[in-house]
Amino acid sequence: MTSDKSSYQGQGKHAAENGPLPPRGPPAKRNRFTDDNPPERLRHSKLIGSAEQSNIDFKTLHTHIRNYEKDFPSFREPKEIGFFSLNKQHEFQDDRSQLRFYCPPKYEQNEIALDLRKGYHEWIKRDETIKEYIDELVRWIQKHRDKFRIPGQDKDNHRLNTDFVCWRGLLTKLLCTPYENRDGWIIAVTFYKGTYYLCEFDTEAKKHERFNSTPKQQEMSYWGYKFEQYVCSDRPGNEPMTHIPVNTNEAYCTVVRTRLEQHSLVFAGEVDCCDEEGKYVELKTSREVFNERHDRNFKRSA
Repeated sequence: MTSDKSSYQGQGKHAAENGPLPPRGPPAKRNRFTDDNPPERLRHSKLIGSAEQSNIDFKTLHTHIRNYEKDFPSFREPKEIGFFSLNKQHEFQDDRSQLRFYCPPKYEQNEIALDLRKGYHEWIKRDETIKEYIDELVRWIQKHRDKFRIPGQDKDNHRLNTDFVCWRGLLTKLLCTPYENRDGWIIAVTFYKGTYYLCEFDTEAKKHERFNSTPKQQEMSYWGYKFEQYVCSDRPGNEPMTHIPVNTNEAYCTVVRTRLEQHSLVFAGEVDCCDEEGKYVELKTSREVFNERHDRNFKRSA
């Protein structure tokens, strides 16, 4: 399944890293999964296949905004069903250990002075060449199958009773497609025991952008992480620890369940911090907004 600036062509239950599969051709390479060998890793081959293959009438969904100016569909408010952390080594932990707490910055005379360049050269940066795809989310699911079991379901039946599993950011990318005029995407889909697992692959343009970023662009990407460190603490009431290196291996993620029309979804998303009432808080940095275009770009990325 791929997208360009004007449309995307759904590839049913198959997707390839280097582009869409042809409408007809040889069977996709299949990942053989059993209950003892679940689809924990989705990167064993360049081609991500499904547990079955069928003849599909491919459709092109045009992304002109007018096609989607309709009444808002039925959407159930997302409900948290779990959480997990990634530690300093980016290792999975089935707990809240990486949850941070919002700590408003102290300032005088309406002036806030935060040096977002501080500690840049000590930055412990996650290795972006190592792709986890949805591994950590699947690992959480393996540990909490009881969250998906319906009344009367046998414990040996590992169906999730869920239509789609993915990261929150992937859903955002899909929903923004009609309004995005620059970036494309590649999404791999694996169908396993009645559930579609979706994960994103880098496009060639994204790879080129990452490997050819300038030192200034790399520094700018650090600013947002440093800002989070200035306004978050590890315990309620504690002061932010801005003297230690920023470590982007660490993360806290929430897992939620929702429903869009007749489709059930479970997805995970990283959380910046929570407030004193325990409500999650999203932190954003942006250039100063001087005109309508700046405001539109800020809201699009929020």
